[in-house]
Amino acid sequence: METLRICIAAFNASDLTKCAPVGLSLDAWATILGMSTLAILGMLLRGFRFGFLGFVGLISKALARVRSFIFGSNDYREMCRTILPLMEENGRIFEAFGPKSSAADEYTRFDQSLWVARRVGIVENNRQIANIILKAKNVIPEADEFLFDQWLSHIDAFESHVADERVDYRNHQFPRAVVELIHRHA
Repeated sequence: METLRICIAAFNASDLTKCAPVGLSLDAWATILGMSTLAILGMLLRGFRFGFLGFVGLISKALARVRSFIFGSNDYREMCRTILPLMEENGRIFEAFGPKSSAADEYTRFDQSLWVARRVGIVENNRQIANIILKAKNVIPEADEFLFDQWLSHIDAFESHVADERVDYRNHQFPRAVVELIHRHA
């Protein structure tokens, strides 16, 4: 209890060097205070959700990525939350510019120049998604592993196809069931 009072007094006096009994260095205290500030800012931004030009959403996503990057993630829900905005951006690009991006299933775009130009964005997002999945592979429930393995195969095949259009990736299509899975756990 005495240590806690010493640390509170040291914090109030802006002199954390007196808080050595807790065994934390000044760097550790700076990290704790910095991450606490980010967490509080994140909660405030999530709580108010004004969304002025998407700023709140952008900050929330950035905070989630910073948190995941700094601490890593051993949590399935955190992995899904980190993947969600990348997956949604890929879906938006595919729906807007993809070769079969119409309400009618039989429709195929003949002018695919926009699609060819925008695929690079999907490839970049896919690389990030693959890194996240591979980094957190140990937290994926066994029941979902096959789906994530299919997704990784799709990512590899699609990137190969973008690099060389002669590569046929029809046997490695995007596993649509992963969309619902990510939304459910995010």
